[in-house]
Amino acid sequence: MDIIDSIDLGTVEGFDIRADLVPDTTYYGREPDGDYTPEQIDWFNDGDWYYVGIIVTASRAGTDLGSDSLWAVEAGTMPLDNGESDPCKRLLNIDPLHDEQGTLAAYRADMIDNAVADARLKLTELIDEAIDTSAEPNQEFDAGHDYEPHPQGEDYCYREYEGDNDGDKYCGLPRIAHRFNSATNGKGDQ
Repeated sequence: MDIIDSIDLGTVEGFDIRADLVPDTTYYGREPDGDYTPEQIDWFNDGDWYYVGIIVTASRAGTDLGSDSLWAVEAGTMPLDNGESDPCKRLLNIDPLHDEQGTLAAYRADMIDNAVADARLKLTELIDEAIDTSAEPNQEFDAGHDYEPHPQGEDYCYREYEGDNDGDKYCGLPRIAHRFNSATNGKGDQ
């Protein structure tokens, strides 16, 4: 998707937020919808003003995780039917990203909230997929490790750690967590 313009909206709840202005291709080759004068329609057909979409995206560590969008937003230069004889007073320059009273300013807070909520949902889905507690333990990693009964249930491990002054120690991690904890050799939260 071609990006016409982009602005950084800062950080919200740990997510980097940006707004992108993109072409709204729904209107290519069509007349604009709404109450427009013949002169405004001519300017639209000449490409002086056009419709765009605003996409607000929440990302973390450079990965886009959630977004919200608004479409059929006017942008560009449109002639006004205001009776002015001065051509400079008859033109409206529409910049939906940068105008203080533009479209983004009007919907900014809601779009950011929706993008962050979407990003949180995506992160939850990714975590749920990564830690599927119904999955069988990784047999290769579990080889050679004896899991003894643990007070929290059979899915928790209990084993002696080397160098542990107290002897046997409850790990306290679910067995499934050891699959994702190979960097510490499966020793969990020692």
